[in-house]
Amino acid sequence: MSPETVRTRPRRRVRLLVFAGAFVALLGSAVAVPMVANAGVGSSHCGVPVYGAIEDKYGELGAENGPLGCPTNEESDAARGGRWQAFQSGFVFWHPALGAHAVYGSIATKWSELGRENGVLGYPVTDETGTPDGVGRYNHFELNGSIYWTPSTGAHAVYGAIRDKWQALGWERGVLGYPLSDEATTIDGTAQYNDFQGGAINWTSTAGAHLSRIEFSWVPSLSNITGSEHLTLYQNGGYLFSGSFHDDSCCFTYDVGLIDAVRTPQGKAFVFSETGTVHGTRDPRSSTHSWNTSGQNTALAAEWMALDQSFTENANATRSSALGGLWSDVQSAIGPVSKIISVVGSL
Repeated sequence: MSPETVRTRPRRRVRLLVFAGAFVALLGSAVAVPMVANAGVGSSHCGVPVYGAIEDKYGELGAENGPLGCPTNEESDAARGGRWQAFQSGFVFWHPALGAHAVYGSIATKWSELGRENGVLGYPVTDETGTPDGVGRYNHFELNGSIYWTPSTGAHAVYGAIRDKWQALGWERGVLGYPLSDEATTIDGTAQYNDFQGGAINWTSTAGAHLSRIEFSWVPSLSNITGSEHLTLYQNGGYLFSGSFHDDSCCFTYDVGLIDAVRTPQGKAFVFSETGTVHGTRDPRSSTHSWNTSGQNTALAAEWMALDQSFTENANATRSSALGGLWSDVQSAIGPVSKIISVVGSL
């Protein structure tokens, strides 16, 4: 007996049950025909039949009371021997080799934009699942791809070699965080890339997938001082180092200092530092010290492939302009250092 025959038979049973219910009502009988979920056999949900493996999955997720809501059409054929059914908030897709999986909400919208099972991702191989950090949601798909969603970043697709690289760097809990874009083509047309919270991965057919940008943001916590810092590093050795300190006190003057260091696995540390002075709000002198420094560093470019494999980063701030004590704390956090390369400022 073919799979199609097995899956078609329950639908006829549903229609007979619906007819029986209508017939009993016409007779005015007090006997009711139950229409409860009967996984694998078929039953009516919000007046629409759901059956087979798709009903199994739908029932597992709470049926119409779950995240999918009511069905909006009957089960239909999908590509390459699959079946699918639409619901108010998403879909359940089934394939004989992959089983039945639910895709819904913003992830379903993104998957639809990309062509669903006929697109670059193929069929789902997981249901929507919460990420280990408790922040996001994701589905994995058949063709080495995933869609990740958070309330702040939205839903974005990562697939192929870029996904492999992101996975190697620790997924969303690694240095890059969550994706901020789908895979796209660079302006010059030479590479594919995804942007992430902590940088970007580029892919070319010749070089494969590598980090092309690394970004760090930090908010120092100092008594009477508010501040922020941002550091961006580029594969070609370019960098942007910016931030500010603000004196929130009425009457005091503070020297301030900050160090941000990035260490390669071989122990070379690229150090970015800034010092300045901020004055209380009643002082006519400035209560804010800001900086915005950019440039190119040949050593950073030369060591990029080491950073591409792994790196450690740590920042520290003080209300004193003496950075020596800060450096010992930073060095302890990033690990043993064999060489210090002061890119901005000095220790």
